Amino acid sequence: MTWVVPFGRFKVAPNSASRQDGKLFQFCPPSKVEEQLKLLYSLYEQYEYENIDPIILASWFHAEFIRIHSFVDGNGRLGRFLSSKILMKYDLFPLIVEKQNRADPGE
Repeated sequence: MTWVVPFGRFKVAPNSASRQDGKLFQFCPPSKVEEQLKLLYSLYEQYEYENIDPIILASWFHAEFIRIHSFVDGNGRLGRFLSSKILMKYDLFPLIVEKQNRADPGE
């Protein structure tokens, strides 16, 4: 069986999402994904060191991770998982978004 989506690999083609106003939002270009993820992690470590409120930190991280959109599929699930890990590190509850409230209910 051949998979259409290359699991575990960064995207190789540009991707976008439709905004509520109908315009397209272009995610990070494939050539910049690795660089942007390294920057995201570096900033995360810096903000954590600066004692940024964990809820703000997790929210910021999630928004930036989704903005990069590293993969063809699964960005929302992975973003929620990583944000939850940040929250649980500080003994807070994980991020729970019910399926009907997700931007992409298919994820």
